[in-house]
Amino acid sequence: MEHAERYKRAREFYDVVTGLWDSFADDAFVRDVEAGLYFEPAKMHVLDHKGKYLSVRGPLNIARPVQGWPLIVHGRRVRTTADSWRRKPPKPCSTGGGGLSDGQKLYADIKGRMEKVGRNP
Repeated sequence: MEHAERYKRAREFYDVVTGLWDSFADDAFVRDVEAGLYFEPAKMHVLDHKGKYLSVRGPLNIARPVQGWPLIVHGRRVRTTADSWRRKPPKPCSTGGGGLSDGQKLYADIKGRMEKVGRNP
């Protein structure tokens, strides 16, 4: 698969994962043992994603993880050094590799690009 196409597939995967994690509103899980109610059914959302690479109905059968939304593909965090993701990286994004100087340059680059696409740096 071509390099740019891999990033498109990874972006779709990210959208599906975060969409599945949003299957339930934050206050959906009431866990009311006495009433026998684990979650409020009205606060559950079906993803129903049909994309180029993935087709996922949802919902996910667990709550969103408390640690947030890292982008993980094939068990590894995705690095966001590709130019296409620097222009409009996913929210949130994780980076890796290089030393402190490389990280500082990447940070400044991404912050500068955010204003250009109308996002708060």
